Amino acid sequence: MINEKWTALQAPPPAALKEIKGGRMSGKTDINPQWRIKAMTEVYGQCGIGWKWDIVKEWTVQAGDEVLAFVRVNVWTRDGDKWSEPIPGVGGNKLIEKESKGLRNNDECFKMATTDALSVAFKFLGVASLIYEGQFDHGKYNNEAPPAPASNGKGLSRKEVFFEMQKKAFAVGAKKKFNEVVDAFLADSKTLDELSENDFDALIKFIIANKKGVKNA
Repeated sequence: MINEKWTALQAPPPAALKEIKGGRMSGKTDINPQWRIKAMTEVYGQCGIGWKWDIVKEWTVQAGDEVLAFVRVNVWTRDGDKWSEPIPGVGGNKLIEKESKGLRNNDECFKMATTDALSVAFKFLGVASLIYEGQFDHGKYNNEAPPAPASNGKGLSRKEVFFEMQKKAFAVGAKKKFNEVVDAFLADSKTLDELSENDFDALIKFIIANKKGVKNA
């Protein structure tokens, strides 16, 4: 059974996602690296206290005229007074890249490789897992995950299901947290009145994936 922490980390808000256009990764989804750090902090606590990371190794590999750079990191999470075993991640980038006008140095290379390595380690904790499972397409989560709540035989629309969840959250004193989750999903791009049934379905799934602190929602 997937634990609550995995579930809380699995679905980035659409505002943290961008479709890659052009190149060999065209059509894939780029995840804002700052969101990953924010999500880890929300679930495990402040970096260095609830979770931490370290660079284990940096190295380069000659590949023809190009030079590839790699970074290995370890990530740890804390449970009470006990730290986890190290969670490894390896990432890479091009330090010297061959372009049409010649060779180009990338002074951001090791930083980018480190970010890549952290993203790999975070995968083992469930960070953005729905994206890697291919369950986000054209700006919304598909119908396979995370499962939306049943309508309890009432034949409710997705919009009506949402407002029932909102009413229940408000009734148990979780209004602030509920609104924060909804605002994170909307990200100032739309209002509730502008959402379609499919949008409400995606919003319901997002609330479920981020339900920590939203009591009974």
